[in-house]
Amino acid sequence: MLYTDDLQLNSYAPVPSLLSEQVIQSIWGFVHCLETIATDLQLESLVPESLKFQTLEPWILEAIRQVSQTEQVLHAHYDPEVETWKILHKSWGCTGTKDDRWVLKVLDKDIPMPFWSNQILKDSPQGIYKVLRSSPTQSSPTQSSQGYTAYSIIPLFDAYSCLLIRGLPVQRNILGEFHSPFLNDQFTYLVTSFYKNSLNLYKPKRGEIEYQIEMIEARILDDLKSRYGFVPRLLYDRRFELFQTSLARTKMHFEPILDLETMTLHGWEALARDPFTQKAPVDLFAAAELWGLQFTVTLDTTLLVNAVQTFDQRLKSKRNRLFPLFVNVYPESLMMPEYFEKVKQLTQENLSLIEPHYLTLEISEKKNLPFNLQDPYDTISLETFKQRLTEYMEQLGIQFGIDDFGVGYSSVHRFTALNLPYVKIDREILHQKPFDAVIRFIKDVIAFANPDTHAEIIVEGIDTASPLGLRQLKSLGIRFVQGYLIGRAHADPNYYADTKFDL
Repeated sequence: MLYTDDLQLNSYAPVPSLLSEQVIQSIWGFVHCLETIATDLQLESLVPESLKFQTLEPWILEAIRQVSQTEQVLHAHYDPEVETWKILHKSWGCTGTKDDRWVLKVLDKDIPMPFWSNQILKDSPQGIYKVLRSSPTQSSPTQSSQGYTAYSIIPLFDAYSCLLIRGLPVQRNILGEFHSPFLNDQFTYLVTSFYKNSLNLYKPKRGEIEYQIEMIEARILDDLKSRYGFVPRLLYDRRFELFQTSLARTKMHFEPILDLETMTLHGWEALARDPFTQKAPVDLFAAAELWGLQFTVTLDTTLLVNAVQTFDQRLKSKRNRLFPLFVNVYPESLMMPEYFEKVKQLTQENLSLIEPHYLTLEISEKKNLPFNLQDPYDTISLETFKQRLTEYMEQLGIQFGIDDFGVGYSSVHRFTALNLPYVKIDREILHQKPFDAVIRFIKDVIAFANPDTHAEIIVEGIDTASPLGLRQLKSLGIRFVQGYLIGRAHADPNYYADTKFDL
């Protein structure tokens, strides 16, 4: 029998997180500071004249200073040629040189060699700190009431650089131990993540501030997830919210696939594009793989709907011919009921947007399938996955293909077991010598895997640097190709409708 004494039944409290409430609040403190800085830069009357045309780094350091409730934040760099430290930037509220000599003296005394080679820092990569007695005349509002502050040194990703945080408030307990919510591994790692991502992504005078702030916050959460594995549910939910926001902005472009036998278009592959960079949203794919199944299924479902709807809208004006559409999908999404139902809605119901036999889902070989053949405890077998694909093909009438064959987790055994009608050869295969023998081997494998049906090969990534031209590929029995040499992905598939292709 369980005795609860004064506890109430069902009164569970969450297990304390490694990431403290102070660290979590600091994330949004940094974000708020960046938003404030962007407003100040737009109102240039609030910006000191000396900083209007300089780097944004003083502003980023200022955000760190405000959140950590400290006196000053500096970026220092060690010059190995002259064996001295120098201060590169300071939080913008402290632009004078009055205390620079003292800072350099501390660095030379405590870290007299390159930062990366200091044995203390090798053993403690999250940084080091020293408690100092405050000056009796000091009147800083951040000064500890007990007369002590901390001086923290945090290594940066550049081996010769570090951040210095001066005047951190510290508390001293009855045992004489000093502590502060900002003197821990979690906060120092958060600081380096914020610093790195802000420098890379923060361009407030270029506009798109909201997008930039969201990207910085998302990257910080990704860094924390990568480092610590588990994060509080609050951070997980916030990352998923940012993920959905970014995913909703994504646009679909379509890359043409050429039929070498007829020299006409065979179909298009749907490719996601970030509307701000016009490039593949690699951050979304990385986030899906980092954060797990909810992210992955949401990504695949959203992009599938976006691709089919956009494809249908763009081709409505030229309905005299239908074209196949190829859409990428993670293997684990195919196992989920919600993805199956979404494919069914798009292809089977009264308002279906694409005929099922014109939809091909490409399973990437760069990502492992949701099982491991060598793991006897894994409950999903290769046969189970194959049965799931059969359900899609028999019940819904769609097709499948293997994408990126020859790289990542691909294997001859797995491909032959799945017996799919399409296989895409990654462009890296073309750079393997002798490339003609490699292609013949793949053709033999496909013929062995599909003795009753003829699986088609699509060679992707064809461009001017490819070692094989279209004529050579055709002579080797390759029928379908795609890549920059054929045409870049375009928002409107009709863009290539009247293009005349030639070997």
